[in-house]
Amino acid sequence: MKRTLLTVIIVAAVASFASAQTEQGRILAGGSFSMEFENNKVETGSTTVDRGNTFSASFNPNVGYFFVDGLAVGLELGITSSTFKADQSDYEERYSSLSFGPFVKYYHKSNFFGLGSFGVGSAKNEIDDNGTSEVKYGLFNWRLGAGYAVFLNDNVSLEPMLSYGSDRRKNKDADPEVTVIDNDLMISVGFQIFL
Repeated sequence: MKRTLLTVIIVAAVASFASAQTEQGRILAGGSFSMEFENNKVETGSTTVDRGNTFSASFNPNVGYFFVDGLAVGLELGITSSTFKADQSDYEERYSSLSFGPFVKYYHKSNFFGLGSFGVGSAKNEIDDNGTSEVKYGLFNWRLGAGYAVFLNDNVSLEPMLSYGSDRRKNKDADPEVTVIDNDLMISVGFQIFL
């Protein structure tokens, strides 16, 4: 009985603490960071060849305002950089993108949250294979995710999140026009300050 009562008190205290951080009129500032390491292979029949390695990193700073309790709306900047290096040659490919757009984030009293965002911007792909070529794209992206806010103190939370999204890059200068679509499932870690 005592343990049950203690558990109820702790859950109620955590829920009221979290809802105090996400009250109407408060400001949310922070961002999320993710990294990806990828080994690329090609299989032909029973033969497997290592193509190379890819390293990607994304940073998404944001700022928002709680228009109602638990619901923040704001703006997010998306910065992504990726490098692929081939194992058997001098081939190297570098990708970078910059996007900007709105987001909506809802915090439940249990500290779980949902996020939706989209952005527009530009992307660039540079290929170095004994001479450098460059392709520029217009960019549109969107992302939906869910996570859990771990409050470290009165104003700071650490926020692991699982999300699904899509990047759509269009090269209008190509003939015919080229559109590249990347869909991904991502695990990221966010850091938010509640003012």
